[in-house]
This record gives sequence, C-alpha cells and structure tokens, in this order.
Amino acid sequence: MPPSLAAPASFVLGLHGRPSTGFLKDAPALLGAITKRLELKRPFYTILPTTPSGDVVVQSQYEDLGSVKLKKTTMEQWGHESVFCHNDLTPRNIIVKPCNSPDGRSDYQLSAIIDWEIAGFYPASYDLSLQDTYLSGGNRLISFYSLLKRQMKDLVPASSPQVSLLQAMEILFESRQRRLAEGSNIPAIIRQRFM
Repeated sequence: MPPSLAAPASFVLGLHGRPSTGFLKDAPALLGAITKRLELKRPFYTILPTTPSGDVVVQSQYEDLGSVKLKKTTMEQWGHESVFCHNDLTPRNIIVKPCNSPDGRSDYQLSAIIDWEIAGFYPASYDLSLQDTYLSGGNRLISFYSLLKRQMKDLVPASSPQVSLLQAMEILFESRQRRLAEGSNIPAIIRQRFM
C-alpha cells in the first residue's frame, strides 16, 4: 500500500468502542472497559498477568467457574475481527410489521432496528455475550433471548479470539451474577433459579 493511503498507527489501534465511551486503543483496554462496566463493591474475579509476554488469566472468585487464559496474540486479533455492533438488541428496539407469508398465513417482517446510541465497533462475540447480561435485567423474554442467541451464534466467527472473549465474558458475567445473588439482587436470584 502506498504510504499516503496507509492509516496512521493511532487509527489502526482505535478499533474498539463508541463515541459515548471513547475508542479503546487495544485489547487490554477493551477488557478493562468490560470489567469496569461489571464492577461491584465486592470483587468477584481477578485478572492476573502470567508472563512478560502480555498474556493474562481471568479467574473467577468461585472455583467451580474456573478461569481462562487470554494470550496476548489472541487478544490482539479482537481488533482485526471487530464489526459494527448494536449492543442493545432487545425486543423494545426491534420494529416489525405484519405481512403475509407465501402460504397465506399472517407473519411479521423486520421493519427497523432502533436505538443505536450505544452501538460501536467490537468483536462480534462481545455483542453475543451482552445478551446474557440483558436477560437478568428483567426486560427480556426468555423465548426472544433463546432465539436471538441461536441466530447470533451463526453470525459470530468461531475463531480462537472470538471464543476466548466469549469464555472470558462468561466467567466475568456468571461470577458477577453469583455475587449479586449472594446479596439481595432480585433479578440475579430469579435468574439463578430458572437458568
């Protein structure tokens, strides 16, 4: 590529984020933003550097939830696999219109997706894992959640970087839910009983 067409290094690094939260320059910044959003008064996870190479281990405070090792080279791929994500795909943000199916039955067709204010560029697995956090908020129908997770699974690449981010977010989220359920968080307690 001619030097005049090459993106400046700072542009290439700013692959995660959105205007309201800022653009994150690298994978550790993305992981930091995720953990900050999930933070509680009492810790429920630790992030440990394992080697000078930049690998980290995300470990739950709950032994049965385990840990996941995130290799620096794998985390660096998150930026290369970032896509534009809605980040709030819930029933209230989906508009459908009635239509007739080819066999004459009543059906619905997607008309619009609204409320893009928290959209941004993230790994596709980030948007997929956010669905778990919305379920416990009490604003989600379990049937919609199950259908959306099933459909989104086919859209998210099954690459090692995407899988590692899903695993890390699952450990963080499940650890947080368990910590909340230890207290008096009603949605977390209800989720624990039904999931």
